[in-house]
Amino acid sequence: MHLGTHGGFARALAEAFMNADSTNQEIILKSFSALFSKVASFLDIEPTQSKSDHELYIERRIDILDKKLMQGNISQEEYDRRFSQLP
Repeated sequence: MHLGTHGGFARALAEAFMNADSTNQEIILKSFSALFSKVASFLDIEPTQSKSDHELYIERRIDILDKKLMQGNISQEEYDRRFSQLP
């Protein structure tokens, strides 16, 4: 898709998907599932299954923790403690 062989819109959508965080990737996949399925079928590949709400929740929590750690807002010990408390 990102090469533009399926049109300019599909190329732009693929670029947006690649630049999106996991939450927005899920939104793009759900909103344009027909296009992704069409391209997957054309390329003879099996589309991936959507992530569950629980998986998305965990990814968002980890993204937040990563950001706080990288910005120096929490220590590695605090990161590890919070990470271990994730459901």
